[in-house]
Amino acid sequence: MSPAPQPDDAEAIQKRIRRSWRLLSGGRRVRDADRPTLIACSGGADSCALAIALASTPTPTTLGHVVHDLRPREQGEADRDAVRELGHRLCVPVVEREIRVAAMAGNLEANAREARYGALKELGAGCGARWIVTAHHADDVLETLLMRLLRGSGPRGLGAVSPRLEFGDGLTVLRPCLDVTRDELVSVCEHAGWVWQEDATNADESRQRAALRARVSPELRRIAPEGARRASVSARLLRDAQRVVGERAADILALASHTRDDRVWTRQRLRAETGLVLGETLLLALGTRVMSPETLRDTTSAIRDETTDPRSFDLGGATLRVLANEVRLEIRRERESD
Repeated sequence: MSPAPQPDDAEAIQKRIRRSWRLLSGGRRVRDADRPTLIACSGGADSCALAIALASTPTPTTLGHVVHDLRPREQGEADRDAVRELGHRLCVPVVEREIRVAAMAGNLEANAREARYGALKELGAGCGARWIVTAHHADDVLETLLMRLLRGSGPRGLGAVSPRLEFGDGLTVLRPCLDVTRDELVSVCEHAGWVWQEDATNADESRQRAALRARVSPELRRIAPEGARRASVSARLLRDAQRVVGERAADILALASHTRDDRVWTRQRLRAETGLVLGETLLLALGTRVMSPETLRDTTSAIRDETTDPRSFDLGGATLRVLANEVRLEIRRERESD
């Protein structure tokens, strides 16, 4: 296991976080006073350390806390009260929002993430923030990379956590801690004398991320103490690779002849492309629809093989038809309401 940072290093860690935040939010051409920032603060060590690091800047800073119903009420209120106390101690205002996700249909974690970001967007707009800052760190990147490797993801997924995410309505999510480890963030809290909240759900090993964190990450840290930070570098390189693939896919998409609902390519032309580029082309054409790695593999293999028998693939709202000499993507429009 990598040695924990010494207290004397805590200020240097905070300086790294502030430097990354400034770079992501416009660099030297923007004054700190012109970087109104909402810090997403759950009360855990990571987000509290981020708040401590940024509170010392002259920027208009606000802590944003979201209370959800996935844990007992008293635990959620304890987190909320801790964030209020941290705001008081740092002389930083706190804004809050409650969300209800437990009864929603579908993937619980995905629903909670979407609702949480929606609440943060409302809070950011309400306090005049330009930036919403989250405390995703290098260990998060490593865990995400491992989870997506297990799913069979390509560069799009393996890019893990992006440092910037355009949110719309003049708001951008920034993640300035991606090169900082969780141990380093803990040391910032310890050096400041701040006792953070622990989320009991993080110990629930029925969740894949929690299982990796409990069973796999400690062993990886023992084998490769700098592994999390290096995984963050790899994710950055994969995002660069994804940009190249995306540009090529956009070129292929532009070659299609199309009507209002269909896109058609000559199959011979598509056969010259890699499966990775073809998969990205389909994803671009489908817009917000999502395909599993298995579906991407099957469809792109069909396009590139030598079989001339017609085949069809249901892509959820669209049908891909692979014919002897052409490939046709038929996008089904939603039936308009009366």
